[in-house]
Amino acid sequence: MVVAKWLQIRFGDKVMVWQFYNNIEETEHFGSRGITLTDEELEQLDRLQFKELRLAKLNGVEIKDEPETLLEKLAKRAYDEYLQAKSEEEKRKMEVVE
Repeated sequence: MVVAKWLQIRFGDKVMVWQFYNNIEETEHFGSRGITLTDEELEQLDRLQFKELRLAKLNGVEIKDEPETLLEKLAKRAYDEYLQAKSEEEKRKMEVVE
């Protein structure tokens, strides 16, 4: 089970940075990714209760195939982008080796 914890939200440039962990107990993240937020997503984040944001930062959000909440959707999008970037990096490394 992969868990994502948000590291920072930069409202000025509309970026939310997430770190990824293998489980809730992990203290070392294995990757991170910043995603650009839409104006609507920023407004929705602004309306979230502080407690919900705080819990997502401390305990993380489980990456689900079918995310339901705003934070789950943002975490999944960040994780998907992370996996895609990692895959592209591996392809580039293979091309250099060949």
